[in-house]
Amino acid sequence: MTIEKIEKQAAEWNKKVGALTVNRVLRTLSDIMAEAKRHGKIKDNPAREAERIKEETDTVTPDKVLTRDELRRVINATESGTVQRIMIMTLALTGIRVGELLAARWGSIDLDNGKFEIKSTMADPDKGQPVIFKKPKTPSSLRAVPLSKELVHELRLWKMKSPLSAPTDLVIISDQLRPVRRRRVLELIEKIVEELKIEKHMTPHSLRHTFASLLLARKTAVPEVSHYLGHKNPGITMTIYAHFTGEHTNAVHDFSASILENVSNDVSTDVSITSGNVR
Repeated sequence: MTIEKIEKQAAEWNKKVGALTVNRVLRTLSDIMAEAKRHGKIKDNPAREAERIKEETDTVTPDKVLTRDELRRVINATESGTVQRIMIMTLALTGIRVGELLAARWGSIDLDNGKFEIKSTMADPDKGQPVIFKKPKTPSSLRAVPLSKELVHELRLWKMKSPLSAPTDLVIISDQLRPVRRRRVLELIEKIVEELKIEKHMTPHSLRHTFASLLLARKTAVPEVSHYLGHKNPGITMTIYAHFTGEHTNAVHDFSASILENVSNDVSTDVSITSGNVR
């Protein structure tokens, strides 16, 4: 294992997960290798020397999300009533994480009231090992997200077609009645984007970013978007989506005008103050 191999692998991980997660893995690897070195199993600790991914890349910019038209095209590239459309639409129209999507069960989805209770997430070792369903790490991730009428319609169609005999009750299920791996979702998105000739690198997380950025562009309140995303606090949302929340307005001008609108009428009464010497 060399520094170059570790950095190359870190770059591959960063295509699927954020820089913060990649760097956390690198720190853990460095700790493991430090112990191996202490016990004389290895001579060097290349993980310690490997360059970390710059975490500011987690800040979302317009080139990392789809426009409204591009998102419409991506959704329409899938067939109605299929699991492929459900995967794309749910990620893009709710902002949930891919692990939360793949862990979703029909029992947690209220189609009558258009609500999805997020109670679990799926960890995917993706090394031939079975997937793991577990409770989300943070309390803020345990949340309810609204489902639009268009998404509810597609979910109803898929529910009628999906293999409901599967013992897991999973919404996203393969033809072999098995959980769908994360890489399958990534491959689907990459294939669609390539076929549509959209020159942007898109991942399942990109659809989450697209959801948030389009909502914020419509002036949706940051705390509301933060809740949908399951962030610990709105400050995290503000930091990640600064490019979509920092729009300038006439607030300062309007505020100033409201204070000074009658200043001309009051000038005569203040003449004694302004005529004095200023020291």
